[in-house]
Amino acid sequence: MSSAGIAFTTESLLEGHTEISLLVTWPIRLEGGAPVELRAVGKLARTDPMKAAMQMDSMAFSIKN
Repeated sequence: MSSAGIAFTTESLLEGHTEISLLVTWPIRLEGGAPVELRAVGKLARTDPMKAAMQMDSMAFSIKN
């Protein structure tokens, strides 16, 4: 993960240049134990059979429900 994109593993080959959303449960909780989630939206920039990378257009943290 960087400020511009996210690389991740996949179970199958994803179609390149597809717009995607990733929801990531953040490993650190807020005070009081509230879980945090990162939502990243962007397009696939690179795909391989078991991994892919997206270029982020936007990202935001929220409290996970």
